[in-house]
Amino acid sequence: MIRRFCILLFCLLFLPPAASALEPASGRLLVAADTMADVRFRETVILLLRHDRRGSLGLVLNRPSRLPLAEAVPNADVFRNQKGLLWLGGPVAPGSALVLTSSDRLAGKPVLSGVWVSGLRELIQALGQGEDVGRFRVYAGYAGWAPGQLAGEIARGDWQVQPA
Repeated sequence: MIRRFCILLFCLLFLPPAASALEPASGRLLVAADTMADVRFRETVILLLRHDRRGSLGLVLNRPSRLPLAEAVPNADVFRNQKGLLWLGGPVAPGSALVLTSSDRLAGKPVLSGVWVSGLRELIQALGQGEDVGRFRVYAGYAGWAPGQLAGEIARGDWQVQPA
């Protein structure tokens, strides 16, 4: 995950806006342009989890909250000794949670090589049973677009599509 974050940072800093000729797809990144007007998405990198005729869904990768997981999910004792923070996945459904993990043991959906998306319930259950779930991040909310909305934002120059 750290290696991927370094690649994201490189893309943000060194690739010119014209370098993006990729189409959005599951497993690709959206990198906010310097001219992004929506303050919620300035300097943001999003991993697309779904892009199809129903719309698009992704997670903001670079917005940690200051809230420890143990406080964010107080009823889950499995997080009591976790040092991780809750991450802010986007403005849609902030009361919901998705998990990115390096393990395929959570009955999750593969997003890209070595990365799966799953639900919070599956993570809590696996941790409670002592399973090795690899590295993980819990995200509150997500970024979502109606059909055609993301294409319009890309055409306007708000986003660059990059490989992950």
